[in-house]
Amino acid sequence: MAIFKLGAMFDAISGKIGGQSFANYPQYQSLKNITQTNKAGTPKQQIQRAFTAYLANSWRQLTTAQQQGWSATAVNYTYENRVGDTITRNGYQTFCFCNQNLNVISQTLLTTAPIYVPVTVPKINIIDISSGNFEIGSNNSTTAYLYALFAQANISAGANAQYGKMKFIGYITSAQLAAGYDVFSLIEGVFGTLNLPNKMAVIVDPINQTTGNRKQFVDIIQNIDVPMIIQVTVATGNTVTIPFASGGTYSGTIAWGDGTTTTFNAWNAAGTAHTYTLGGVYLILISGSFPKWYSVLKPMSGYLSNILQWGSNIFTVLNFYDSDLLTAVTPVDTPNLSNALLSGLFDRCSNLTTVAKLNEWDTSSVTKMDTAFRECLKFNQNINSWDVSQVTSFVTMFASCTLLVQDFNSWNVANCTDFGGMFSTIPNFNGDVTAWQFKTSGSISFNGMFFNCPKFNKNLSAWNVERVTNFTNVFYLASIFNQSLATWDIRNATQMLNALRATAMNATNWNATLIAWDALVNPPLNIVITCKAIATGAGLTAKNNLIATWGWTITEGI
Repeated sequence: MAIFKLGAMFDAISGKIGGQSFANYPQYQSLKNITQTNKAGTPKQQIQRAFTAYLANSWRQLTTAQQQGWSATAVNYTYENRVGDTITRNGYQTFCFCNQNLNVISQTLLTTAPIYVPVTVPKINIIDISSGNFEIGSNNSTTAYLYALFAQANISAGANAQYGKMKFIGYITSAQLAAGYDVFSLIEGVFGTLNLPNKMAVIVDPINQTTGNRKQFVDIIQNIDVPMIIQVTVATGNTVTIPFASGGTYSGTIAWGDGTTTTFNAWNAAGTAHTYTLGGVYLILISGSFPKWYSVLKPMSGYLSNILQWGSNIFTVLNFYDSDLLTAVTPVDTPNLSNALLSGLFDRCSNLTTVAKLNEWDTSSVTKMDTAFRECLKFNQNINSWDVSQVTSFVTMFASCTLLVQDFNSWNVANCTDFGGMFSTIPNFNGDVTAWQFKTSGSISFNGMFFNCPKFNKNLSAWNVERVTNFTNVFYLASIFNQSLATWDIRNATQMLNALRATAMNATNWNATLIAWDALVNPPLNIVITCKAIATGAGLTAKNNLIATWGWTITEGI
């Protein structure tokens, strides 16, 4: 925290050093002239230049005895240069060193050299580095010191913190450090609002409030990868294996919650499994790089009971197959899903009800969502805001989600080729999907898309289905579905078996559909289709022509 402020140029320099107004010093005018050069620099550089010039002028104002006192104590103020040589400061350098440090913590300027006191170095502990928190503490801080804090944020994955990129974020008292202090808000105050999770680092420099002596870079809490935190419920003797899968770079640590920490450098390393000697509920913290979480190979059913934090890991596969203890999942953040596959995300998590922040997930680069919520029997959460524009497969994504009644009309599904069974066997589903736009090239499958959805009855006349080839079972057992499909261009269809079987399509809509399909230029050949309604009039004529001319097999009344 600077002890004077810079306003419009240096006419507005004000504040206090040594209890006196900076602007009122006799040497202020000469200082002003010194600092107003043709190299103005940044405001920060201007302030530093001004303070350096001020210290130089202050040194010249000292008495000979005062300068000799600083020269005498300078022998204590050594430092190492970049090549490791020990360098001793002279009297002037020591005067500047101590006063610059006091300036950092807003203390009064020293003129008389203080009695040298070695710095008491604190041991900094990490208390909480969950997403949105960066709490540090120490059990040996002392009241003689204030603790200057320097931080770096937005550190790239796999990169180390760099001293040169550290920025001063403030200082705290020994009491605050002893009690534990969350510096996250100070970091955001300098770096702006941070996207979470975010890799950050902090340096704590103790500065003696009386002497200005300081130990720099005593403890850099660096390379903070925000860990993934999961909760497991185990019995005595249970072995929990973290379900990593082959592919990608693996390196990190696992803190198992019972005092045991292991490391891993491969997806199947020995350190990815742990046996608990006592049953109970444990929080497991997983730090580092582990791109594929794939429970199909190593199910965590009976163990995994919550996900408290996704952390900063970049997932390429995320799959919690058959995690039957998951109910209300309560992470404080959202996962990094860059180029991820969400196939089987919560597949067969039969007790899952909600996932905190699920609607905030960035799914814009996800390419697969098949079976993502299949057989999530208690799930009914709004994810209409998801960006699914890159998804190519929704196969059985919500199949047997028995409570699902959400709308998905905001989804951009124009890149998908397979909707097979997407909403199949959902008793009360009648969600709005009427505005969906589909691919206009390649082929698309609707196989069983609304199979056994007894409450589905949306008007889908706006759908452009010209690239759909497979309509098999699309509305089979959608028992109240009664809509005309006359606007559907089915010329690329190759399969329509049971597409309308066991629906409530009435004669009016059936007739209109048959007439329109018969009027297509070159309707598809050899289609097999069933409908409960009976064609009449012009509809009957169209039906007979489709059979006679285009080889269709049409069964009615079932």
